[in-house]
Amino acid sequence: MKREQLTFFNTIMLDGRELDEATLNAEKQNERIYLLLKHAARPMTPFELHDHYCKIYTDCPITSIRRGLTTLTNQGKLQKLEKQKQEQYGKPNHLWQAV
Repeated sequence: MKREQLTFFNTIMLDGRELDEATLNAEKQNERIYLLLKHAARPMTPFELHDHYCKIYTDCPITSIRRGLTTLTNQGKLQKLEKQKQEQYGKPNHLWQAV
């Protein structure tokens, strides 16, 4: 299986060095997301995780957090809970936790 299929969703059709850099960045974000949830005192929504992530690391788009949650859930490292919390934009968001 190709590395970029595991971590970076190449919807912008990058190739070569740019794809390698984007993939490495996504892998680093995934590691950080996993560690934040693993050491969290409670499950978090994507927006809560994003706020926490940006306070500790560099700023990143909420879409990167959501991509990381999807990837890590598919890898069996995170669990998406049925419980939801009302958040930004007046919409409910699921909570996630480390497995």
